Amino acid sequence: MRKILIAATLVASIAAFLVVSGSGQVAKADNNGASVYKDFGCGLFDGNGGFVFVAVGTHSVEITNGNAVTICKAAGVPNSNGKAVHWDNSNTGDQCFIAGGLTTDWNETVSASGEATLRCHLNGSS
Repeated sequence: MRKILIAATLVASIAAFLVVSGSGQVAKADNNGASVYKDFGCGLFDGNGGFVFVAVGTHSVEITNGNAVTICKAAGVPNSNGKAVHWDNSNTGDQCFIAGGLTTDWNETVSASGEATLRCHLNGSS
């Protein structure tokens, strides 16, 4: 079994930490809007199946209905395969941990040159 992927650190906890520590960016909306979080810690797979942690290039939006999307981007991620690699729940069995809970609706692509993008989606109505 693969290592457990904590794809995106719990955004609400990180946001509280960022507000206290003064780093990162948090934009809170009114009762009917969305909350946007930027530059928080995020873990993702590299092209070889290892774990990489990034603290910038992250973006998360949580809507008041419980829907959320988190995106993490990283450059210089190891990938010795020489081609793009795609990770998701179907080939890892892992879940993405974002604001609102765990989700199997995630995907990550690591390019041959080591550019990685992770997207995690949470449907608050399901």
